[in-house]
Amino acid sequence: MVHPTSVSEPSLSPVTVALPPTPGRWKRNPGSVLQIVRFDHNHVLFNPASGSTHLVNDLILDILDALAHEPAGGLELAQRLQLEAGEDGTLLELERILQNLDQLGLITPVDL
Repeated sequence: MVHPTSVSEPSLSPVTVALPPTPGRWKRNPGSVLQIVRFDHNHVLFNPASGSTHLVNDLILDILDALAHEPAGGLELAQRLQLEAGEDGTLLELERILQNLDQLGLITPVDL
C-alpha cells in the first residue's frame, strides 16, 4: 500500500515545446525520378536520389503524381484526389501522410 508523504514536490512549470509549423503547400521534389514496380495492390517505389525503397499503395502514388504537376496544400490535394476532407479525420490523415513523405525526401514544402 502506498501512503502519501508530506514531502512537497518541486514546482515545475510546464514546458511549451513549439512544433514546427505545418507547411501550407507541398510539391514533389523537382528532378526526382522514381522507379515504381507494381505488386498486387501495392507498389515498390525506389528513390535513386536517396537510395531508399518504399512499399506504397495507390493513394501514395496518386499524391506524388498530383504534387508533381502542381503544388498543393492538404485541402486542395484532397479535392484534387476527390477525398472527403471533412469525413472521419481524412484531412488530418492526409496531412500526416504529407509529413511522412517529406521526411522520406519525396516531397518538399513550398514557400508562399
